[in-house]
Amino acid sequence: KGKLLGVKDYVNDEEMPYQSSTHGTKVMSVMAANIPGVMVGTAPEATYICIKTEDSRGEFRFEEWNWVAGLEFADSLGADIVNSSLGYTNFEDENMNYSTAGLDGQTAICSRAAEIAAQKGIIIVNSAGNEGFTDWKRIAPPADAGNILAVGAVNIFGEKTDFSSFGPSSDGKIKPDIAAPGEEIAVASPVKGYVILGRGTSYSAPIICGLTAALWQAFPEKTNIEIMNAVKFTAGNSGNPNNKTGYGIPDFYLAYQ
Repeated sequence: KGKLLGVKDYVNDEEMPYQSSTHGTKVMSVMAANIPGVMVGTAPEATYICIKTEDSRGEFRFEEWNWVAGLEFADSLGADIVNSSLGYTNFEDENMNYSTAGLDGQTAICSRAAEIAAQKGIIIVNSAGNEGFTDWKRIAPPADAGNILAVGAVNIFGEKTDFSSFGPSSDGKIKPDIAAPGEEIAVASPVKGYVILGRGTSYSAPIICGLTAALWQAFPEKTNIEIMNAVKFTAGNSGNPNNKTGYGIPDFYLAYQ
């Protein structure tokens, strides 16, 4: 239906950058899928551009710079909302690893770029990370940036999953900002050709991203900060936010009201 405006590859500069990983396709399907009776995403009528910045062959600092370039490209096209199901903490060169002290929104290159994007009026929805059961445990940049929606994962009972990363940021910000389902999530499998179930904050983020796009479409005169505040301050934990699920599970009908 012409909803995919194009693709951009900052890793290999290819015109068809789909072959190295299924992750992006699965993430996008949570928002963009539109086959009634099979799977419908949270923003099936939005327009999209897919920007590849992640090198699946390893973890390198230049991927952060790719992410920044991709964000600038999205801004140049007039993108309103960016979903980013990525995070950076450990690299192939351990000397480049971030420390928990660096989770301040100003240390990681990608976090600094996210802060700038927020100042320019873009909403960035980023996965909190899946390190909750590891030694690291904490969120991963750019989830530590301010004025974005970092999304943690909950199970079907509304409880934090074991893998969802903890906050806070090192400068004391509540993180993650909010939470959404992250277990038994329907995603499209480009390998198997049908809907499968996935888990991870990578899928919590696009659930929120699509719903936030729908909310902003209803109130286009509002700023990105106003929309994000409506999402956060009507969520289930808004009266007592914590560093497991942030302000809680959003209530988009209440946010709409």
